[in-house]
Amino acid sequence: MLQFPDFALQVMSSDKTPVLAGAVPSFERFMSVWEDLTKDESMQDVAPAIRAGLKCAYKYYNRMDRTSAYVVNMCEY
Repeated sequence: MLQFPDFALQVMSSDKTPVLAGAVPSFERFMSVWEDLTKDESMQDVAPAIRAGLKCAYKYYNRMDRTSAYVVNMCEY
């Protein structure tokens, strides 16, 4: 689970070219995995750091959600 950010990056790349179609689903999955980590008993030592990272991720996700750039790019692709 700790390797998930690398996995998300790979999903959004195709032959070293960024692929926007995977951006939002990968970001949502990344946040879900980290939310699960904060509930895992074996991860309680690092849970505060994970929550701090999630706070930034939520802020970024909300900004993404308020723009239509993603939809415009999907239509162009």
